Amino acid sequence: MQAMSPGDSKLFSSQAAAALAAAASSNVVVKAAGPQPTGRSLQGSDVTIDLDALRPREAIPELQVQPITILKSDYKLEHTQQVAISSMYICYALKQGHIRVINRFSAGRALLKGHSTSISHMAFYSPDEHILASCSRNGDLTVRQITEGKRADGEVVPVESLLITAQLPVAKGDGSGSLATLAWHPTTPQILAAAAARKVSIFEVPTATPEGQQQPSPSTPGIEYSLPGFGSVTSVAFSPTGDLLIAADNNGGVHAWWLEGEDDAERPLFSWQPAAASSTASAAAGVASVHFLHQAANGSCLLLTGDAVNRSVKLWALSGGRTGQVAEPTCLQTVTFTASNGPEDFFCHVVVQPEQQLVVLANTVRKQVYTLHYQLDAAASSAVAQLDYAAFFAVKLPILSLATALEPGSPKIAPGEASAQQLLLYTVQTDAIQQYTINPALCNRGSSATVDDGEVEEGEEVSSGHTTSAAAEAADECAAQAAPAEVAEVIAQNGVAEAAAKLEPESEPAVTAVTAAPAASHVPHPAMVPLPAQLPTPGRLLQATDSGLSLSRQSSAQQEIRESRQPVTAAAAIKQEQPEHSETASNAATQLSAHPPTQP
Repeated sequence: MQAMSPGDSKLFSSQAAAALAAAASSNVVVKAAGPQPTGRSLQGSDVTIDLDALRPREAIPELQVQPITILKSDYKLEHTQQVAISSMYICYALKQGHIRVINRFSAGRALLKGHSTSISHMAFYSPDEHILASCSRNGDLTVRQITEGKRADGEVVPVESLLITAQLPVAKGDGSGSLATLAWHPTTPQILAAAAARKVSIFEVPTATPEGQQQPSPSTPGIEYSLPGFGSVTSVAFSPTGDLLIAADNNGGVHAWWLEGEDDAERPLFSWQPAAASSTASAAAGVASVHFLHQAANGSCLLLTGDAVNRSVKLWALSGGRTGQVAEPTCLQTVTFTASNGPEDFFCHVVVQPEQQLVVLANTVRKQVYTLHYQLDAAASSAVAQLDYAAFFAVKLPILSLATALEPGSPKIAPGEASAQQLLLYTVQTDAIQQYTINPALCNRGSSATVDDGEVEEGEEVSSGHTTSAAAEAADECAAQAAPAEVAEVIAQNGVAEAAAKLEPESEPAVTAVTAAPAASHVPHPAMVPLPAQLPTPGRLLQATDSGLSLSRQSSAQQEIRESRQPVTAAAAIKQEQPEHSETASNAATQLSAHPPTQP
């Protein structure tokens, strides 16, 4: 190829284009512009990451932030879930036990009451079904359907329809620090697991408030499980097809119940200790979180557990799920974070984003966010995976609770390809409720990731311990010239705490219910590794009746009859995050970002 003369550069409309041409004339293959990961590839079954001893080319960039509202929250190291996200609503907890609901498209607001004290956990059933479950520190449980309604002045705002209320058996004054927690059944919104103290309770959730009642009568659980030993529940989760229920406790135990068998339902199918029990305080040996990552066609599962502060996470394989003959759990991998100040530098909140195969950890103490990418083996008949990449990010305020969602849009991707959607983190922080954006390309090594130490690709030069690429530099310059970065206002400034001092209003104007506003059109978002098409229904947990669903334990013969009738639950699919239409989503995002931070 003939070299480009200096005068030829006048043919280009920008220096960036000239840089790309110069790279091409140097026989360098130019790749598409994009962010370069600055994390670390993970190899082996026991991985330790020292955050104070990063390797060359590793970095902890600061995340882009978009303030939602100014709200003062007490700094506490507790595993609570005080923010919940659906495709239409943002919900966050207030000190008085109230819940603020904001429509993500119209910015309409409402205040939900009903809890006697502050919220310990809340969650929507799915992104597209706006059924919100919440429980407080005192154990009062509430499930609401959120729709749209009109105030007397005609303004459209979120309104609630109360579905159930219940009281969980919270142990008062036991010093365990265990709080009530929740988990929705993955395929059936009529089933909710709520756990507190030593009990895991399964509630049947009606689809509407009983006719003639303004408020439902207090509910009692249809099935109740008890933990063996003296621990208190810290986390609970259903397997992706709903056939296994897992609960962790603050004594370091993890317990599993098989929901389709015929044995005594109160007794766990099996229990194990992810870490050796501590001889000191129970908090030192506790398990703070359990999350299912995947379930294979044969019923085997991948489970993630975290220690008492989620500083060390373990990946487990549970085999034989569909038969009820689950073998002893096998630990596939352990990832542990360390720092110069020791374990005191860590208190992490964990969420899983299955569409992007990411585990997200928010470290309250260090004001950092870590992502762990997990790679599934789609060709394997059993559940096989590895945590293969870690990325690190910084924020300005401590994160006290978080939830994740995918940026609305309509990317066209093939099954198995990485999603182009941005990962959104909705966080409760000491001085604000905020949204952070993470580019998934920074969380996965992929083909464009930073090369491991000792590896140099063709066309790259190594200088002073850093790997550089002429093509990458040219692409970066092109991107910088073509699209200047839009940086959101950072809310963490000196005056924020004072501005957040005002309390929530004690009352809201009356509203009348109307038909819910139509959601934007949806474009299916394929799962990276699709789950089996035929999903089991919990034989003991659900029974189809003429009047709907009821909690029960039924025989295998009853199960066969029930399946032959093809009830609605048998055809239910696992809910996936479905991106909104790009134009509608863009307008909605503009509306939210155009709103300055408001007093709650």
